Amino acid sequence: MYVGRIYVDGFKNLDNTCVNLDKGINIIWGNNAQGKTNFIEAIWLCTGCHSFRGTKEKDWIGFNKNASDIKINFQAHSRMQQIEMILPRDTLKKNTLLNCIPVNSMAELFNTFSCILFTPDHLDLVKGAPEKRRDFLDMAVSQIRRGYLNALNTYNDALYQRNTLLKNYGGDMSKYDKDQIEAWDMQIANAGAYMSIYRTFYCENLKKYIGISYDRLTSGKEKISLEYESTVFGKDIKPIISNEYHHDRTDYYMKKLGESAEDDVRMGYTTIGVHRDDFTICIDGHPVRVFGSQGQARSAAIVLKLAQAEIFNDTYKEYPVMLFDDVMSELDESRQDFILNSIENMQVLITCCDKNIICSKKKTKDIEILKGYAFEPGEKKKFLRPDGTWRNGRR
Repeated sequence: MYVGRIYVDGFKNLDNTCVNLDKGINIIWGNNAQGKTNFIEAIWLCTGCHSFRGTKEKDWIGFNKNASDIKINFQAHSRMQQIEMILPRDTLKKNTLLNCIPVNSMAELFNTFSCILFTPDHLDLVKGAPEKRRDFLDMAVSQIRRGYLNALNTYNDALYQRNTLLKNYGGDMSKYDKDQIEAWDMQIANAGAYMSIYRTFYCENLKKYIGISYDRLTSGKEKISLEYESTVFGKDIKPIISNEYHHDRTDYYMKKLGESAEDDVRMGYTTIGVHRDDFTICIDGHPVRVFGSQGQARSAAIVLKLAQAEIFNDTYKEYPVMLFDDVMSELDESRQDFILNSIENMQVLITCCDKNIICSKKKTKDIEILKGYAFEPGEKKKFLRPDGTWRNGRR
């Protein structure tokens, strides 16, 4: 999977810029506040996901622009395709086209064009809050299991309704309405059992790949492990995906929700479920979250992201597009080299301020972002005079 060409006009500060990307490593470089992350964000939005920066759609449109327009030509599933997103200022109604046909749901893009994003925030994946690890798993599983996203949305909607009821009880068990709660419990149990199974499957695959990668990264000096921890099925969740577990998984989930009802009413929220599950990374048997160094935590985060790409490739026989936004500057040289040696068969976009940090190590295509415009190699002199003003009325 790779992006051949990207055209962006009016997305934040990006202005009428069109570049061809290499199938290998692309360095998106320039000074701060020139639009490097906006460039990465525009590509990310074409996956159908929300902005990783929390940008609202009304803020996509640049100053003095009537609309935001993003278009990518890309190869996926052995054919060339196109995605275009247009957001006019006057209506703020987004028009999204996949191969020139309007899409009814962003899920259509999600199942067509895929990226793996790595930002400095993700370096805190292992030591950070549990919701970061749950979000990582949900995104990763959704990329290879189409029904998972529907289950996640169903679960979140039902959980919101159940928690609203619990909050309204105000901790008073006499107000507890079993029939009312169980209506939501059934939806939560159906979706939650499904999510538990596929999260566990995914973690089993993660174990294999992070073990191989971490062994390479540390030259075999340290061993890494991963365990999924379910608040419903317990730490030893493996039996639910094998013949050893004979009870119906949804019924068991329902039973556990019923057992926690009194605690839930007292607390005012649902205390067990996949929304409170987690996974633990250990190095040499010790949880990195508690005992690991910053370097170990960052190394674990790196191998998790690279494992995500390998599992995607196992499923679809092609790698997703890799987006590294200002990550390399946060890493030492050995970890930079490890990443660069691990992504040779993928299309990669790396943003940084100094292109020489990467260009000196690998063959790359460097694209400079200046004042919201992307310059391919040798193109800058066509548009800018030596004094920095634009030629030919470009701006």
